[in-house]
Amino acid sequence: MQKMLLNHGWSFRGGGYANMVEQQNWKPFLDRVQQAKVYLEKYKDIASSDPYWYELMAIIAYAQDGQIRNSPSLCRKASSVASLLSNILCGNRLLRAKVGGSILAIEQFAREGLERTRSTEGFAMYARIYWYASQTEFGDRLFSESLVDWTAMKKGIDDVLTRYPDGWNINNFAKFACLSKDKAKTAELIGRINDAPLTAVWGDPLFFQQCKVWASSN
Repeated sequence: MQKMLLNHGWSFRGGGYANMVEQQNWKPFLDRVQQAKVYLEKYKDIASSDPYWYELMAIIAYAQDGQIRNSPSLCRKASSVASLLSNILCGNRLLRAKVGGSILAIEQFAREGLERTRSTEGFAMYARIYWYASQTEFGDRLFSESLVDWTAMKKGIDDVLTRYPDGWNINNFAKFACLSKDKAKTAELIGRINDAPLTAVWGDPLFFQQCKVWASSN
């Protein structure tokens, strides 16, 4: 029910920048958001053990005050009752530039996630947050349009691959290394790809070949 209300509301607002929203669409958007909030608060005692409740409330907090200030705390609560991945999804969904966030807010969120999980995850959380940010916001422009710190992300890549050295992760991280123009790391990771490169990761096979040739050149 609450998800349906939010989806209906966002259909009025759209997914573009706030200053592109037509004035007459703000009221139906905010009306649906408020209805979703009332519904969620009604069942808080039952539903607040589910991290998704906090994610939805964080989205509502952002939508209603137009700022990020109330939303990250709800994301933190979400991560306290569920997996770390919930925190990644919640935070990046809120901080995306198109809905009023900023590249600085994403970097601050990534740093905070790193510090909160460093004792058990190393730098993995930093890499995962920017991986998701790449998927949802920046695409192949991650290193030109965000504030990502490649040194930190590279450490995170190593920490992720220590635990999860599967082909999907290796292909994705090899692509990030190439996009960051780190020749040595690109060569190392491409060297770990035992099978054919994953088209779902690289897109045009020519891009993989270009990275491979560049990484192996003197």
